[in-house]
Amino acid sequence: MAGTYSPLYFYKELMIKEEQIRTMIEEHVAESDRFLVKLSVSDTGSIHILMDGDQGFTIADCVALSRYIEHRLDRDQDDFSLEVSSCGVGNPLVMPRQYRKNTGRLVDITLKNGEVIQGRILNADEQTIEIQIVPEKKKKKADNPEPEIRQYPYTEIAKAVIMIEF
Repeated sequence: MAGTYSPLYFYKELMIKEEQIRTMIEEHVAESDRFLVKLSVSDTGSIHILMDGDQGFTIADCVALSRYIEHRLDRDQDDFSLEVSSCGVGNPLVMPRQYRKNTGRLVDITLKNGEVIQGRILNADEQTIEIQIVPEKKKKKADNPEPEIRQYPYTEIAKAVIMIEF
């Protein structure tokens, strides 16, 4: 048919690679207490970064990291979106360093076998977490005068979230 054109779609491979972004993050946080928790770079140029720090990761830290990365990428070469956020109370703990950071805090743990446990983090190393179990409200303190201490390898934990205490 005269005058009918088929649309042409040009596929341009995204040049931004996850390892490139990871290197930028490591450069920016070197010699600080801040660390990368999660990074994803999609084929469409959507970059999502989740950060934490031993003393927290503030909004100002998010802005500084975002600017650091944006100034090292070329928007003329790649179209991308960038989201930098910090771990909040509702985010699950995913790294041993996060468990150590939260020593002394109350945590809600779901094990891979489905069991749910609440306890206070006493200690955390590279392989395990040690918690003092919080007794169920139905049980009286006199029923179990000794605090129950348990250790769990991270491999048995499906999800762990810090609980807010008032």
